[in-house]
Amino acid sequence: MNTYVKIFFKTLLIVSLLLLIMLGLIFFSNYQKRRSIERKLIEKSKVCSANDTITQYPIIELSNFTEEDLATLSFQVLRNSRIVKDTTIFNVKKEKYSTRLLIPVINFLKTDTILVTTKSNLHYKISNFKYVVGTYHGMFGPVGVSDCELDDNSMIINTVEHTNVVSKFYGVLLSENNTKRIPASSEKCKALLKKVNFDTKRVDSIIANDIFQSRRGKYGGIDYGLEVTKNEVFCIRGIQTDYNTIDIIKVNVKTGRISKRLENYPVDNE
Repeated sequence: MNTYVKIFFKTLLIVSLLLLIMLGLIFFSNYQKRRSIERKLIEKSKVCSANDTITQYPIIELSNFTEEDLATLSFQVLRNSRIVKDTTIFNVKKEKYSTRLLIPVINFLKTDTILVTTKSNLHYKISNFKYVVGTYHGMFGPVGVSDCELDDNSMIINTVEHTNVVSKFYGVLLSENNTKRIPASSEKCKALLKKVNFDTKRVDSIIANDIFQSRRGKYGGIDYGLEVTKNEVFCIRGIQTDYNTIDIIKVNVKTGRISKRLENYPVDNE
């Protein structure tokens, strides 16, 4: 009996050692692969960073526009304030929530700015184009490095950073020389509110009382940040309508005065 027990334990020990060796080899192999992938990633990133020309079509998401707005979209590539390329597309089909669109411009410089103009003359300057490199993953981790890919989330659109969303509410008309629209998520918006000593909870209260006629309500609409003109600052709030559109209401941070509902903001602006 003792002989069988000894044989069993010896066999178990040998199998365990073999398993440990196999696991060690697998982990070592994966470690070597990861190190190799990391080196390739660094090398590829340097190559992509050195590439000054955008050879892919940038992708943007058009948000809150009407079909009339999208009837004509013009695209101009600006380089040192000069137009070096331009094209126009017509009758962009509006999707239910946001409209995904390839900018019909290619082979321009990373330092260029693309000016997008809607039929309603809203302007959007798109800049800060960058390439990124990713990895392909298998069951046990990364297995390869991707080609240089345009980073949709690196772009700056007017005052909105790290985005590819072109929102109607952050557009600027040519007549608005001294007007800026700053998104609520930006540090600039928070700093400006702090500077003017304004608490956005006041806006919630004003809109809940004046728009929704609810003394208990605290809903102040969708926070789209601030509109800053030469002399005044307004909080911008969006109110969902029964027609699946958004009306804009502005609240003056100094006086607390509330605007009428703006159905076509910022094209129509009081």
